[in-house]
Amino acid sequence: MADLCISLSAARRHHARRHWLTPGRQRGDLLELVRGILALHATEPSSIYLSAWARLPGFQRSRLDRALFEERSLVRWMCMRRTLFVLPSADVAMFHQACVPRLLGSERRRLHKLFVMAELSDEAGAPDLAADLEARVLAVVGELGQAFGKDLTERVPEMKATFPYGEGRAWGGRFSLAPRVNYLACMGGGMVRTRPRGTWRSNQHSYALRTQWLPDLDLESWEQAEARSELARRYIEAFGPVSLDDIQWWTGFTKTHTRQALAALGVGVATVRLEEHEAEQYAIADQLEALAGAEPLEPTHVALLPTLDPLIMGYRDRRRFLDESSRELLFDRNGNAGPSVWAGGRVLGGWAQAEDGRIVWRLFGEPGGAVESALEARAASLREFLGEHRVLPNFPTPLMKELRGR
Repeated sequence: MADLCISLSAARRHHARRHWLTPGRQRGDLLELVRGILALHATEPSSIYLSAWARLPGFQRSRLDRALFEERSLVRWMCMRRTLFVLPSADVAMFHQACVPRLLGSERRRLHKLFVMAELSDEAGAPDLAADLEARVLAVVGELGQAFGKDLTERVPEMKATFPYGEGRAWGGRFSLAPRVNYLACMGGGMVRTRPRGTWRSNQHSYALRTQWLPDLDLESWEQAEARSELARRYIEAFGPVSLDDIQWWTGFTKTHTRQALAALGVGVATVRLEEHEAEQYAIADQLEALAGAEPLEPTHVALLPTLDPLIMGYRDRRRFLDESSRELLFDRNGNAGPSVWAGGRVLGGWAQAEDGRIVWRLFGEPGGAVESALEARAASLREFLGEHRVLPNFPTPLMKELRGR
């Protein structure tokens, strides 16, 4: 039986505070922010900056660059759902052991098949070739200190090979092996993604050896089951109340691993019922009082969250903050969320950057003049933050396509 029944409005208020979307929660500490919301979704390069800007008053891009490339207190790392995130460097071993070891075997087998398709090897010889290429890539990176993909293909000629994919489709063709080899070298922890080539919107990163970039990081310092339990706890703390399906989807665990991780948390996690949701929900026991008694939010505090922001991507079931009728406007066919307008812990609409740089939006209702005025002020602030830069996400949603033409 659930320990408590939580109203949807209380859950929304709690989420807004946990995710730094209220004035009283915005303290200005970048590392504390990333730990508090667990991670920044980094598949879209610009989103890590815009997610931080939305939550930290006075945020500047140089602040995140300094944390990533000088202090190295944050790092890009592949973990949940084979997805790239920005994580606190001190927590990487936990994230890695919770998510990656189970995935490495299948990813390596996928690469072996690509070697055969590229006619570099037969099936029997593919594992040895993969090990040889990865070793040579890491040797080059170690020699250069930091290396871009072009540096690696110049020194490891087999990386220039291509394989056929998507035959008969509009996007089909021949694709390079190099990104897949580099992906596996990063996934296994041999090297890390560092500075990008070009601007902060670029996804062409240089690489460094993990042992040189983060010499104090010991990937074996967590046992896998313990790491999964800790990741589940931190996810529930940041996003709860959440269902079993939410936990499994967000972490990428198997259902068995998800249940085992929950069981290991014991009385630290309470079961609750969330209004209008049938599935049993989980919340951190120590948060129940704050969750049930969350005070009303200022409706005119508007947030503009970017593509793939952690909050909108944090749940398998998004009905708690978004009407189902609006879902297909804000998400693409693969479930990637576009830029969204928030107030009071719920989605009010979506936004985009027009061809001339203006911030334009569409709301899914009539929020009132005060909210509209707050939104105009927030959009002006975002335009100032972006300056001459234009944000063109790789995952255009139906609403973004509509708004860009305005």
